[in-house]
Amino acid sequence: MGPLRVARGGPRPTHSPLACEPDMSGRCADVRAALSETTRNLTPGSPLRSLKTSLECDRVAYGVKRWSPLVAFRYPTLSYQRYLRYVEFCAAIDHPVGAVACAILRLRLKRLGQRIGVTVPPGVFGPGLSIPHYGSVVVNDKVRAGWFCRIHSATNLGESEGAAPCLGDGVYIGPGAVLYGAVTVGSGSVIGANSVVNRNVPANSLAVGSPAQVRPIGSAYEKVMPATIIAGIRKYGKQGPVE
Repeated sequence: MGPLRVARGGPRPTHSPLACEPDMSGRCADVRAALSETTRNLTPGSPLRSLKTSLECDRVAYGVKRWSPLVAFRYPTLSYQRYLRYVEFCAAIDHPVGAVACAILRLRLKRLGQRIGVTVPPGVFGPGLSIPHYGSVVVNDKVRAGWFCRIHSATNLGESEGAAPCLGDGVYIGPGAVLYGAVTVGSGSVIGANSVVNRNVPANSLAVGSPAQVRPIGSAYEKVMPATIIAGIRKYGKQGPVE
């Protein structure tokens, strides 16, 4: 996939963090196929192109047709993500003006995050991130995640023994979930509410409980992942990034 090259906080992976290919069986085979296509079709571009792609995919994930001040009021987490993407963009520019703008935007991002209870460092999530409810979302800066992930409130993605989780594309994390340490969550997987994940979760799996147990996903993905995100996975997985 085509990440921004972020100088601070470490780069995003230049490919899907998963070693395994998604399973093509089940009711969501077409979505899973699109998830695998995101890795193959989305190629690196300029920082400006990466910014445009991130803003577009984030907006699509929220089901927002176009940006406006009213959208900022209705979706404070999406407003937070816009500042996040601008910080990533400025950090990718090797220019003194970019450094100054990055410092100002980082301050604004931090203040907004404190107000809504969201801490997502730059350079962690690929385009299409969705945080439907603000309040107590904490993500460590060593986390690396793919495209079109959805994270609910009261979640924590943390570090343990110097390592942090690595998420694939289209991962759903339910309210109250905790993921920590050197764990990999495969593309198209669902982490159930209040689950504690301290072991790897294969692609297209359901992980529930404390500690989390891996189960067949069945129809869980269709039930929990919004249609806007599934549509975004299909669109950008097959057509590539915004020009």
